[in-house]
Amino acid sequence: MPPRTIVASSLVASLVAVALAACSGGGSGSPRAGSNGASSGESAGAGADAGAGASAGAGAGASASAGTAAGSGGTSSSPGASGSTSPVPTTDAGASSSVEGGGPTVGQLYWLAIVGNQVMTSTPSGSNARALVSGQGISAPDGIAVDVAGGKVYWTNMGTLTDSPHTPNGSLQRANLDGSQVEVLLQPGATTNTPKQLQLDAAHGKIYWSDREGAKAWRANLDGSQAEVILSGHSIQQLVGIALDVPGGKFYVTDRYAKTILRAALVMPSGQDASSRTDVETLLAATGSAVPVDLDLDLQKRAMYWTDRGTGMIHRAAMDLPSGQTGANRTDVVTLVSGLSTPIGISLDLADGVMFFTQLGGIISQANLDGTRVKTIGMSSGASGIAHVLVPAH
Repeated sequence: MPPRTIVASSLVASLVAVALAACSGGGSGSPRAGSNGASSGESAGAGADAGAGASAGAGAGASASAGTAAGSGGTSSSPGASGSTSPVPTTDAGASSSVEGGGPTVGQLYWLAIVGNQVMTSTPSGSNARALVSGQGISAPDGIAVDVAGGKVYWTNMGTLTDSPHTPNGSLQRANLDGSQVEVLLQPGATTNTPKQLQLDAAHGKIYWSDREGAKAWRANLDGSQAEVILSGHSIQQLVGIALDVPGGKFYVTDRYAKTILRAALVMPSGQDASSRTDVETLLAATGSAVPVDLDLDLQKRAMYWTDRGTGMIHRAAMDLPSGQTGANRTDVVTLVSGLSTPIGISLDLADGVMFFTQLGGIISQANLDGTRVKTIGMSSGASGIAHVLVPAH
């Protein structure tokens, strides 16, 4: 059954810059052998991150959205190697309601200007928009996550995308929340190919990301050390989105060319590895022009939200398959917003009942969690990953 459309919004990107060609992917832009192919309007590059998942209501739940963190954490007690056990926190490590020390908080947006190579920030209304970091090694940034308690913002860089054949040169960076002290966590091309959406489990001191051309999901310590592949093989073509359910012990990824959403455990099954693990579930198997990219989760209502850059839509479905259904025939997929021009990043503000999302041309938007009241709140030089977090009020 095709997704049910609740509301359509026609937001057409007004920023059609020549520079976007540099983000359209290189020689690896076409699907691998056996791929269904990209939809008309899907380029091989300039995909993005953020998170997905939300509820239709405006209740305050636990969101696993792009990178808010419960605490700065270390590297101990993290989900790890095959057969290991990990304590599960009582609250989502991504919950935006936790700020160390308590006290009043206010919302803050962080996003990436993919063409301008900048880390941006503003209030949730879009006011006081400014660049935190410009240049300094940023190269086609895509996924962003924020550790408020730890005082850091993390992002991925896809690197040069116009070379053919493609040379892996993706990297990870972080900086203080004021944009100072920019660090390179993973050097260009040294570890990951084309890193995309990024998420934090700060309670366990871990960062997670999808690798598009690398066709892998990765995990590392917050300082970039001990990087390990947690998912590969399984007929994966190009992973883009990633989201975490830390209390439930699961991670979710999107494969844009296979048109799927997959789920697996944060702890590797005993005696298995990334390519042989047997716990991988297919939650969505779409068809046609679908190109699922970024994800976010509403853990309280167990709903996942994702952007689809092929159809120009934002969808929602349950985190668990309806009884007796499969990823190919599930009937609970709801289209919340349509008529978008290459939607990329998504992040949920469950307390206020809204979601924030980006379009590749540079439009930053807000809508209710049911898809109503879509409005543009900002513009930048291209836009990819986005994160809404709560920061201490000043």
